[in-house]
Amino acid sequence: MIRTLRLSIYYQLLMALRMKQAMFFTLAFPLFLFVLFGNLWGQGDPDHLLFTLTGILGMNVATEGIFAIGPAIKDYNSSGILRYFKKLPFNILTHFFGLISSQLLLMLLSTALLLVTGALLFGIRLTPALLGQVLAGLTAGLTVFGFIGLSVAFLNVKKGGGVAQRGSLASAVYYVLVFLSDAFYPLGDINPVLGQVLHFSPMNPVLQLLRGEPVAWLTLVAWTALALGFFLFQFRRFTSAR
Repeated sequence: MIRTLRLSIYYQLLMALRMKQAMFFTLAFPLFLFVLFGNLWGQGDPDHLLFTLTGILGMNVATEGIFAIGPAIKDYNSSGILRYFKKLPFNILTHFFGLISSQLLLMLLSTALLLVTGALLFGIRLTPALLGQVLAGLTAGLTVFGFIGLSVAFLNVKKGGGVAQRGSLASAVYYVLVFLSDAFYPLGDINPVLGQVLHFSPMNPVLQLLRGEPVAWLTLVAWTALALGFFLFQFRRFTSAR
């Protein structure tokens, strides 16, 4: 089983690395944003550099959760590939673990590139506390955004809706979650009313973990539970309708 899982991760990574557009947005684009924003506004301001770095990390984990895992599992089910997998001489969960593990490795690679770039170009100190915050934020973010991504992927906005329609919905959810948050600017400081609204965003607790701030655990747990419950409801409805 270990050998099968290792091969599954290896081939999933190969397929991912061959998708140039996906690799650009996973590895190159976050690095470009960090270098650009760091040079424009972060020079001589370590606090702003860390704020920008953790905002981009939050954006990364939302991207992985919403776009990478959910749509792939939905397409496996809708195309009938799951039935094919069930006939193979290994547990189907091994394939899913391979898919999730490969995406996790890519996210960790992107995170490592950002951290090393921050240390070399801007003098960010990679302390154990910072690395622990990053690990906690990525873990929580991948969990909550993974379930949100699965919920969106299995949500039939229109019967027979194609890939483009599902992608549009996922993009809309993604942009709302990222830009209506404190990822790149403390929006709550602009308007107290907006700040109250942002307390209900699943992105902000993830950012709080990344930044070592007091965490709105109730919001994070509530979003995770709601997204998980809605995904299970959608999955059962989807499979029973096939």
